Amino acid sequence: MCRNMIAGTMCNKQSYQGLDSTEKRRIVTALYTKTPSTSWQVLDTNYRLCEPRNSKVKKIYRDVMENFSADSQHTIGWLFNNYRFVPYGLNYYALFLLIIYDLSLNIKKISIFDGTMLLTK
Repeated sequence: MCRNMIAGTMCNKQSYQGLDSTEKRRIVTALYTKTPSTSWQVLDTNYRLCEPRNSKVKKIYRDVMENFSADSQHTIGWLFNNYRFVPYGLNYYALFLLIIYDLSLNIKKISIFDGTMLLTK
């Protein structure tokens, strides 16, 4: 799912239709906006990523985005340390999906560094 999200292959109808049924089922169950409260509700009916409609995920998403202002820098390790424990308590899989989702949705707003070398802006 993360690979399809970052590559954009689940974010248009034609690419989505080409996915196997297991991947489609995972996406609908975990991400689709029309799925009940079990979903993060971040993939709309036009197969585009959107801000979370699930209230719990929206709170975490907004917190992450507030921490990534133009003047701040955080490591992936910081994200794991901050969101794996109380009050969030995300497991590794959910946290990795959240990071990929945030990057995919906000790639033009987030700068990614490898040490001091800028990889994306």
